[in-house]
Amino acid sequence: MTYIKMLTVAVASSAVFALASAGNAGATVLCHTTTTPCGSKWSVGAAATFTLVSESTAKLLTTGGILENTCSGSTLTAVVTNAGNATTTNVLKAGSLSWTGCTSATSSATYGELELHNIAGADNGTVTAKGFAVTMSMSGLDCAYGAGTGIDLGELTISTGTDAVLHVNTTVKRNNEHSNVFCPETAKWVATYTQTSATHLFVEPS
Repeated sequence: MTYIKMLTVAVASSAVFALASAGNAGATVLCHTTTTPCGSKWSVGAAATFTLVSESTAKLLTTGGILENTCSGSTLTAVVTNAGNATTTNVLKAGSLSWTGCTSATSSATYGELELHNIAGADNGTVTAKGFAVTMSMSGLDCAYGAGTGIDLGELTISTGTDAVLHVNTTVKRNNEHSNVFCPETAKWVATYTQTSATHLFVEPS
């Protein structure tokens, strides 16, 4: 499976967000509306789905920029296990991360978690991920890349009345449990996912 078969999500996945760009990790909630404070939180058990944007590809590259693998389809589903409040971090646990149309056989070895953190002054959020691992074949080697104990996945952008868009642009780490030791230690994952869940997702301060 080629080196770029991404992790996604991640998604992607997404994720667990140890990111510190916008505010306190414990001060963000997942909301159905843009009201602040949020009066309509995503409840525990609610599912979010993110699908690779149509006509786009997920790419896995070497850190030097050499394209190793592409996938024309990918879907991440995650369930809210903590909706977040002023003192706890929201958490979405991934239930699946699938890949299709890849130039090299690709599959998800492990699923992980995602966290979203509000960007001050916006309904957008930064996304972090942990625990994901995606396997692929590269130059005859079985390689796997993922989020490890936590990486900054990218940014979730939202426009009122439209679906959230997850922009993944990150360096993923070799997962030694599922990889040949001769696989490169890191790779670059680039992809754009759109939220295809029935309800809107806004990332709001609590």
